[in-house]
Amino acid sequence: EDWQRAWETLLIRLNTPIKEQLHNQFGIWGYYREQIEIYGRILGKLNQTENTILFNVFANAYQALGDYETASKYYQQSLNSVMEFPNRKLEATVLGNIANTYLSQRKFSKAIKCYQQSLAISQEIADRYVECSTLANLGDFYRIQGNYIKATEYLKQGLLIAQEISNRQLEGAVLG
Repeated sequence: EDWQRAWETLLIRLNTPIKEQLHNQFGIWGYYREQIEIYGRILGKLNQTENTILFNVFANAYQALGDYETASKYYQQSLNSVMEFPNRKLEATVLGNIANTYLSQRKFSKAIKCYQQSLAISQEIADRYVECSTLANLGDFYRIQGNYIKATEYLKQGLLIAQEISNRQLEGAVLG
């Protein structure tokens, strides 16, 4: 029941090429059920920022498993929590994740609104990583819509940012 130490363990950066934190690496490895089990034990036992991050990652796991209803519930909790304290980066990230859920459900008008909000916030706070991720997501959105010209425009913008910030993981995702 040492919740803070459990959280600190999840934040350890792994000795991998992208130096990802353990809690994110679980998702990269596809250990979504393990994420849900681990996070379910500590959710609500940390400070507000940490719980907001956990709500978001919890929702990501449910999204990856195709449980969009549960994912939406946790994303909404994450968004509600982040609105109580100003963390614009986390807000932009959560909005992008909510948009991804809407896109998976083919709720295009809701998805584009969230992507646009996420992009505006990331540009406002000059967070190039979140901006690049959002541009890549917008590219995917327009690809699914069949608008390949607009998709390519957003992906090219994202690629330039990924190269500018020297993030090979993002660069690979955008190129994919």
